[in-house]
Amino acid sequence: MPDELDQLQGFPKGWTNTGMSAKDRAFCMGNALVVGIVHRIGEVIARREVARRNRA
Repeated sequence: MPDELDQLQGFPKGWTNTGMSAKDRAFCMGNALVVGIVHRIGEVIARREVARRNRA
């Protein structure tokens, strides 16, 4: 299950496999940000900022 949680969050399989328990690995992924979504939000904000500056 922890490997699947790593992948669901956008990290490679085994990302949290550092010797901690499966419960702790699941806890870490439960508190992680979904990297891909955060990246896409940043891209949209950047594009809108560029468009706003071009109109000014």
